[in-house]
Amino acid sequence: MARFVLRKSKSELDLDEYRNGAGFKVISFLRPVEAVGTPLTLTRGLLNLVPGEPITWKGRAGVQVLTGPFELNETGGKLPFGASFAKCLLSAGENDYELTVPKIDLPLIRLALGLESA
Repeated sequence: MARFVLRKSKSELDLDEYRNGAGFKVISFLRPVEAVGTPLTLTRGLLNLVPGEPITWKGRAGVQVLTGPFELNETGGKLPFGASFAKCLLSAGENDYELTVPKIDLPLIRLALGLESA
């Protein structure tokens, strides 16, 4: 069972905790790319990042397991959540998603997705 820790004030500290086995739940908004532009398709949930376990996203509709290979690119654009969030294109295996997350969590997400070296 993973232990989850509270967020740190600096993302470097979260990276160290993750490398040492701690899990994180990151508030996020997710929708399939084909649903972009459709009203009410952006759903709030939690991106679960636990070392050694599959990346999952949990929202109102249930749990979705995201499988790699992964690619994550910031796309920019106007966000109703303010400047502290980043809009990204997440390619996960054969599916593409619009993922919106706090900017401070991007390094942690990249590490969990295997896009940054541990």
